Amino acid sequence: VLQEPGGEVCFSVKDTGIGVSPENQERIFRSFEQAERSTGRQYGGTGLGLAISSRLVRMMGGTIQLDSVPGKGSDFHFTIVLPVSHAPEDTVAAEEIAAEQPTIEGLHILLVEDNELNIEIAQSILEMNGAVVTQAHDGQEAVERFTASQPGDFDLILMDIQMPVMDGFEATKAIRRSAHPRAASIPIIALTANAFDEDMKRSVESGMNGHLSKPLDVAQVLQVISQTVGRA
Repeated sequence: VLQEPGGEVCFSVKDTGIGVSPENQERIFRSFEQAERSTGRQYGGTGLGLAISSRLVRMMGGTIQLDSVPGKGSDFHFTIVLPVSHAPEDTVAAEEIAAEQPTIEGLHILLVEDNELNIEIAQSILEMNGAVVTQAHDGQEAVERFTASQPGDFDLILMDIQMPVMDGFEATKAIRRSAHPRAASIPIIALTANAFDEDMKRSVESGMNGHLSKPLDVAQVLQVISQTVGRA
C-alpha cells in the first residue's frame, strides 16, 4: 500500500522446512539461540541470523512476526513504512541527487569489535552499502592486521572502545605510533555506547577522527564514514 507521505511495505519469507514449535517461537529471536540443541549440528548456523534480522527491522520501525507449524514450515513476515520516492524529471537531476547521497561503496574497512552480534550487525550494514569488511576481534589483533597490511589495503578503521586484551584507545595510539606508511593518515572512527564528552575527548586525544554511537544508525554510519574519508 503506497500513499503520501509514505507507504506500508509487507515482506514475507516462507519455507517448507521443519517448522518451529510454539514454545520455541519467541526464543529463536534471541542471540545465539536455536529452536533445538541439534539444529546447529544438523543444519549449521550460530543462532544470530534471526536476532540480527529482528534488530534491523526494529530499527526501521517494524516487528518480525512468525507463523509456523512443526513439520510443515514457517512464514516470517513484517511490515515497515517507507517514504514514497518520486522519480526526477530528467537524468541529470537523478545524477545530481545520487551524487549528494553519502556513499561508502568500494571502501575497504577494518572492523574492530569483540561482540559477535555487534560484528554481524555492523558488517551487514557496511556490506549492504558496498563496503568490503575485514574483522579484528580486539585491539591487539587490529594493530597486527593494520601493521601487516599494505598501504592500500584499508581505507578506514572502525574501532570499538571497550575490548579485551587491548582497548580501542590503546590500539589507536599503537597504530599512530607504528612505522606503517599510513599510520598518521588512516581514518579511525570510534564505536562506542557511551557518547559522553569525556569519551569523545579521549578518542580525539588517542588519535581518532570521529565516533559512531551504538546501536548503529544506518544513515549516521554512511554520513560519518563518507565525511571522514572525504566523500561528503
